[in-house]
Amino acid sequence: GIASAPQRSTDLLLDVPTSRETVIDYVFGEGAQPVDLPAPVRVETPEGAYVRTIEATGDGVRVTERFELRTHRIAAEAYGAFRELCREVDRAQGQSIEVEVKQ
Repeated sequence: GIASAPQRSTDLLLDVPTSRETVIDYVFGEGAQPVDLPAPVRVETPEGAYVRTIEATGDGVRVTERFELRTHRIAAEAYGAFRELCREVDRAQGQSIEVEVKQ
């Protein structure tokens, strides 16, 4: 949403710099296990960064994400790289985890 325009001729003004880390544990039922976990994602620009890992736990998976917005202003000439960072976040968050249930 914040970087949906294909290009900009003026700087993009955002909220204050911020960071957010989210950890979600998914617990599977008996006999369920992940088939193949998505690869880790790490994208970094001077304006922001995103890291996502997914790891198997004894009874499910743990998804850890960290997003960092390092500035409140994205210069027009840096917008393309920032837009790609946002697209990578969207792609990573759209990935799914296939679970197999053995009976």
